[in-house]
Amino acid sequence: MDEKKGQSYLMYDRMKMFVYGNSDFASNEETDLKFFIQFGNGDEYYKITKPVYDNWDEELKRNEIDLDLNWLTSLKNETDDTINLLNSNDSFTDSLSYKEYSFIDDNSSIYKNVEIIGNPSLSRLQYFIVGVENDSDHPITGEIWLDELRLSGVKKETGTAVRLKSKFNLSDLSQSTFTYSRKDADFHVLQERIGTNQTVENFTFNNNFQLGNFFPSSLGISFPVTTSYNLINNSPKYFPGTDIRTNNSPPDSVMVKSSTINVTGKISKRVKSENPFIKYSVDNLSAGFNVSTQKKSDSIMESVDVNKINTNVDYNLRFPSDNYIEAFKWTENFPIIGEKLSETRFFYTPSTFTTEFV
Repeated sequence: MDEKKGQSYLMYDRMKMFVYGNSDFASNEETDLKFFIQFGNGDEYYKITKPVYDNWDEELKRNEIDLDLNWLTSLKNETDDTINLLNSNDSFTDSLSYKEYSFIDDNSSIYKNVEIIGNPSLSRLQYFIVGVENDSDHPITGEIWLDELRLSGVKKETGTAVRLKSKFNLSDLSQSTFTYSRKDADFHVLQERIGTNQTVENFTFNNNFQLGNFFPSSLGISFPVTTSYNLINNSPKYFPGTDIRTNNSPPDSVMVKSSTINVTGKISKRVKSENPFIKYSVDNLSAGFNVSTQKKSDSIMESVDVNKINTNVDYNLRFPSDNYIEAFKWTENFPIIGEKLSETRFFYTPSTFTTEFV
């Protein structure tokens, strides 16, 4: 067991153990011995206490521990007003950092006592402690054996995963894609024992719209506008750091939400004009923009909004590839170096000239 991080036992339903008592102070009718098991993290823990009777007590099973872990964790959410007692004789005590549930029989004797100190969690247990308590005012001697402390009833909750994808095209004007995926908290592949305990939902929409098609084709205008929308929702099965279920309705304070909208466009000319002035000015210009907005929240940040707007104008002039002189062409018949030297070219213009205004 990792003493720092702790071990998770959330996948189990029950804790079981057998206890054997052998003492002059424990009989089949009454006993001065109590056994307890304590498990938790740090100073926060669960504690189960039971009286120990003679031998294994196989007939009445009073020495047997059979604890419903789901009931145990749900007890932390109960108050004096909401608790439903399992038996009419039972009692429940609730305070700020302490809860106690006592199982009481018809003789008004406590045959099992459950205590919760602080806010322990089955998701990060660091230790198990067992011990014996003297329920009398005199010294006692004897033996207690513990057998088969175990966790049983592996949870087999059904998990599902869904993935949908659709494309929609409107001639050469618009292309759209929709994608939706969802994985339940309990979904896992065969190679995994349990799910992620997180329900992950993702929706994505992408669209490419060719606004240039609305201009006369003779102008050769290209104006694609791309829009994307992404939505992510992560819902935990348990409240963070605890073993308390959210019951499929977690509050926004523990969810991870993110939505992003991004719009990008660029206008330019594809067809070059015969007019020299337009050819070397407007034809080489392009303008673009990007607008994005993001909203996100999680258990740490209640709300984060990020908005960005970027614009740019580019000028890109390409020079002809034959703007050069071969100054040593006349040396091609020279021996050894003539052929290579005659192929030397001196370009008197750059290949491209680019500038950008943001």
